[in-house]
Amino acid sequence: MRSKRPLSLIEILLTMALFSVVVGTLFHFLKSQSRLARELENAKESIVERSELYAYLVKIFTKIEGKPTLTENTLEFVFDHGLDLEKEFSGQLRGKIYEKKGSLFLTLTTLDKKLARTETLKTAIKQFEIAQPIDNAITLTIDDKTYPFFYTAKL
Repeated sequence: MRSKRPLSLIEILLTMALFSVVVGTLFHFLKSQSRLARELENAKESIVERSELYAYLVKIFTKIEGKPTLTENTLEFVFDHGLDLEKEFSGQLRGKIYEKKGSLFLTLTTLDKKLARTETLKTAIKQFEIAQPIDNAITLTIDDKTYPFFYTAKL
C-alpha cells in the first residue's frame, strides 16, 4: 500500500489557478448575458414605444379633413378626433405636430380656438423632419426612422 503524503504547494497552487480560471470564465459569461438581456429589454421598449406612437398618429392622420399645411417643420391640420374624455376635445379639432427642445408635441385646439391642449408624443428625440405632404401622404422622420402616413382629404 501506498502511504498517504500531504499535498505539495505546487498542487495546491495549480488547483487554485484552475479554479480561478473556471470561476472567471463563468463570471464573464454571466456578465455578458446580463448586458445582452438589458440591451434586448431596451430594444423591446423602444419598439413598443415606436409602435404606440405610430398607431396613435395613424389614428389621427386617417381622419384628416382637408389638406394639411407645413410651415417651418410644423404640420397643421383639421381632423375628426372622435370621442374624448374632455367633451370639448371631441369631434372636429385643429391639430399641430411640432418638435420643441428635443420633444415631439401634438397640440389640439378647438375650431373656435378658445381651448387648447398639448400632448407630449415622444421625448428625447435627436432628429425630427416632416416632408411636404404629397398625394395624400405625409412622411415623418424621427431619429432616423421614417414613418409614412396616408390620409383621405375630405373636402
